[in-house]
Amino acid sequence: MLHHYRPCALALLAVLYLGAARTGTPVEPARIIRITAGWRIDLAAGLEAALRQFDPRLRLLEAKDFLPTIVREYRYDDAQCPAAVIGDFDGNGRLDLIAYADAGNGDLLLLKVSAGAKRYRVGIVDRAPRDWRSNWYVIEPGRREYGVWAPLSLMRARILRSPFEDEPLVLRHDALVVTWWEKASAVYYWDRGRMTRYTLSD
Repeated sequence: MLHHYRPCALALLAVLYLGAARTGTPVEPARIIRITAGWRIDLAAGLEAALRQFDPRLRLLEAKDFLPTIVREYRYDDAQCPAAVIGDFDGNGRLDLIAYADAGNGDLLLLKVSAGAKRYRVGIVDRAPRDWRSNWYVIEPGRREYGVWAPLSLMRARILRSPFEDEPLVLRHDALVVTWWEKASAVYYWDRGRMTRYTLSD
């Protein structure tokens, strides 16, 4: 099969660290609900307001934004869909949300939103390339699809080894996996106060 892509503006990859207070039982910052058309992401109270305050153009990505084949073949569960994952990424015992969001201006960023004492705090973690959405993608000869071709998934704590990295990676907490469909993959993990990238395949 042939696989081609042409870069265009994707917008924004938002990494949202929300979670519950340090005391008490951790609660979900969001719920990922499987529906016929793909999924629905229900956000915790206060989260949407924080995102609007940070950038009113923000929009969480939906199934219509992705390649239809990815939407159909993705392995869904309560903690992940192509646009979002839920886990404890910084190891503080609180559940976090990592999600794609569209800012409407072509920028592709990694954002961090943390739950403070009175409000959510939003900050930019990293910048990413703009080619995570393609104008078209050849699924097979004569068949093209359009949309985001880099779905997200959740990885639990484990030891990773990669021919593209000098050292093994010991994941002590949950991590984000970005897969450039049938092409490459990388893990984003929390290390010394920030998200760091580890290449799995290329």
